[in-house]
Amino acid sequence: MAVWGRTLHITIPLSVSLLAYGGILLRGVIGVKDVWIPGSGCTIVNSQINILRTIYIYGMSLDFIVMCLTIFKLVFSTASNTPLVTMLIQDGLVYFAIS
Repeated sequence: MAVWGRTLHITIPLSVSLLAYGGILLRGVIGVKDVWIPGSGCTIVNSQINILRTIYIYGMSLDFIVMCLTIFKLVFSTASNTPLVTMLIQDGLVYFAIS
């Protein structure tokens, strides 16, 4: 959001998306059932695979959108040839590729 100068047409949709992601994460945590097994500790006995898939896909989609917005703004800005911009783009691409 800082790269875009906190413009509302970027800030509001990203904020709503992050709040929705938080809700999905909370739903995923609530849906996990666990038991305490003496000698072994806590173990998961039931989880909702659809919620876990949704968490992963939604999170990766949100990361991809943020990466695209950042690259678009940095490439088409007046300071697109600085070492800082180059490092931000390269590190962002590496982060997305790893995750």
